[in-house]
Amino acid sequence: MVTLPIEIISRILFFVLNSPQKKRSKQKPSPVKLAPYTTISRQWQAAVEPLIWRHMGVYQSLGKLQEFTTGRSDRRARVAYIRKLIWSPDIDWSDVGDRTEGDDTLKATVLPVSYNRQICSQLRILFDMLDGWKDRQSNLELSLSVSDEEYACETDMDTTLEEMASFTTNDLWRRAWIPHFFQVTEDNVKDLPILPFVTSFTMDDDRNTLSPSAFFHMLSRFPRVSHISAAESGDPPSAAILGLRERRQDVIKCLPLVPDTVNTFKYQVGYVRELAPTPAYSAANYLYNGLDQFSIALRTLSMRLRELRLEYVRVSSSLFWPSQDEGTSQTAPCWPNLEVLEVLEVPPNTPDGTWMIREEPGKIWNDGELHLPGWEYETYYFGPLGIINSHEVDKLYIAIAKAAHQMPRLRRLYHLFRGEYESSEWLEFERDDTGSARLSINSQFEYEIGEGVIAAWGLGEMADEFKKRHHITMERWPVHDV
Repeated sequence: MVTLPIEIISRILFFVLNSPQKKRSKQKPSPVKLAPYTTISRQWQAAVEPLIWRHMGVYQSLGKLQEFTTGRSDRRARVAYIRKLIWSPDIDWSDVGDRTEGDDTLKATVLPVSYNRQICSQLRILFDMLDGWKDRQSNLELSLSVSDEEYACETDMDTTLEEMASFTTNDLWRRAWIPHFFQVTEDNVKDLPILPFVTSFTMDDDRNTLSPSAFFHMLSRFPRVSHISAAESGDPPSAAILGLRERRQDVIKCLPLVPDTVNTFKYQVGYVRELAPTPAYSAANYLYNGLDQFSIALRTLSMRLRELRLEYVRVSSSLFWPSQDEGTSQTAPCWPNLEVLEVLEVPPNTPDGTWMIREEPGKIWNDGELHLPGWEYETYYFGPLGIINSHEVDKLYIAIAKAAHQMPRLRRLYHLFRGEYESSEWLEFERDDTGSARLSINSQFEYEIGEGVIAAWGLGEMADEFKKRHHITMERWPVHDV
């Protein structure tokens, strides 16, 4: 057989992977199968295997992965090809079923013990296997997919909004409003091997039933991790105020566990979790001693990051600038390394849960529907609400402007409120390598830009143009010191 230069083989494989596929149906096209190319010759095998092993998903036992990465030199070499490993534990529920025999109360007690025991055991196997890769691996993204979504019983749909408000997360679990979440403590992970080659630690999808504490405690095993992406799912209903506070407080306690090596951080929650039960009700009150501690904790973290991305999370102006109630010193916060700050689909509520949008005159709505549980925001949107409280937005945008002045490396800052059928309530700031900058504010809820916002951004002689157009391009920003 005539051999081809490796450069030609690599080029052929590039076209195989990137050639457009025929659209025969609306379903997602199947991935290209590369395995047959490994049988052409040893040369082709050497070129194809790095592509096959680049992203690996292990959704059953780890035994097969261990088999194909140990032994012969060519098998051992595969470890170095892996750039992303998605791991999902294989949970056996038969033991729980045998022991509870349909008793939901007993199941609510037995299942968490069995579940946590099995996952801790499998985590040990995973980490021991990865520990054996130290001599062949230097840059791995480890992604967890823990999404069994096991419930204790049938959900009690007769629960009222008032009853729901007093439920703790444990109450919600026992009544099947949320699935069981895997818990892990510092003691559970302290004996796991240290994995210095894990540089990225993520959750693979938005259906993870991994508690925030479990995710953040595992970070101690990755001394060189630089990127983390956390997501919460199985969210408490928006009326479960106490349960929502518990989940939020869990994250507040865990954020200090983020290692100093981390420079990019992403966090998201379910897309309806932070909204009010209906437009007639307030959302959960997250203030504690008058402070939005969640936003404050994220601000503290962001001051040592390069990139921060949040999605569907309710945050306030405290994310960007200290409030007078914090009682902090006059020293302004500083973000010496922050380049990207994106806060997407923020629910339009203040930290105490009050809507930032009031009723729009002339908007027709059946008021009776506003007090029924199960409000569908994707169908009914914000009901009669349609005019935003400009004073509250001014306070937020002024805080954003103050923070931007303290971000010398800032390239992109984007704050987007959640809208109705689309999201068009945003502030966007971008700056390129030359120092040229663009500032835009857009509104779908009739926001009127206040003078304080104009002054805070320090637009100088270009302020009048921005008032008229809500968009401006500057050769350099800051135009002058504020």
